[in-house]
Amino acid sequence: MNFDDFRGHIYLIDDDPSICRSLSFTLSSSNYSVQTFDNPRAFLKDSLPISPAVILLDMRMPQMTGTELQIILRKNGRETPIIFISGESQPTEIIEAMKLGAIDFLLKPFSMESLMTAIENGLNKDLRRKPPRLNPLRICP
Repeated sequence: MNFDDFRGHIYLIDDDPSICRSLSFTLSSSNYSVQTFDNPRAFLKDSLPISPAVILLDMRMPQMTGTELQIILRKNGRETPIIFISGESQPTEIIEAMKLGAIDFLLKPFSMESLMTAIENGLNKDLRRKPPRLNPLRICP
């Protein structure tokens, strides 16, 4: 990918390998950089904050739900916009995710057009947010 064509970074967190493969291929072909994780714990352990970025997040996974990850990210000050992609969510889960700040919730199977629109909205939101305030380092004498 040519850096001039770079559109943004996508963290894809889903325990379904076929979803990860197909979305990763499609999104990479559209000039997004894509990093896949098969569970939220791997994401927490191995991801580095990149901007502009969005998180595509499945709701139901074996180790941790999407909203549990969303709460952890919020507590740690990570404000990357979240788009849920789910095939088995209850209305209460969708409402909770949106109340916690998700920017969209797409039910599988979703259209690529609706996914691309959600991604662009998320990347634009990420570009507009203020960078995190860093506390000054104190140097001991």
